[in-house]
Amino acid sequence: MREIKFRGKTFNGRWVYGTVVYSDDKTRAFIVEFLEDNNQKTEYSYYEVIPKTVGQYTGLKDKNGVEIYDDDILGIIDDTTFKINKCLHIVEFIKDRWFLVDINQKSPFNRGNGLYSDLKDFSEDFEPYGLTFGVISNIHDNPELINA
Repeated sequence: MREIKFRGKTFNGRWVYGTVVYSDDKTRAFIVEFLEDNNQKTEYSYYEVIPKTVGQYTGLKDKNGVEIYDDDILGIIDDTTFKINKCLHIVEFIKDRWFLVDINQKSPFNRGNGLYSDLKDFSEDFEPYGLTFGVISNIHDNPELINA
């Protein structure tokens, strides 16, 4: 079973991870971090976060073991040179699936509408070409990458 968790950016710029809770009118969001003691979630802290920065964990990790979240920016990495090319994708949840949006229309795997199938297919399709992907940043910390 996939781990369900979220992240959000606090108003002082810190990323926090856990369960998301919204106010009744959805204008405020909080991330609740649970601390585990002998596999029992016994203590917690909560943080108010900027609502538009809340993103869900996809259940997948990149080549370096970094968790991939909604709104992350991924780059394609050549496994022979270890260089990140200019094909950048944003992770988005669309119609019950995680998709990658080709933000600069340079991906050789683009399906013509800026979308590349789902995230899991993306990683499996790249392996035969010696390519993997890595989290570069996200649209909240580095919005300028969207227009690169």
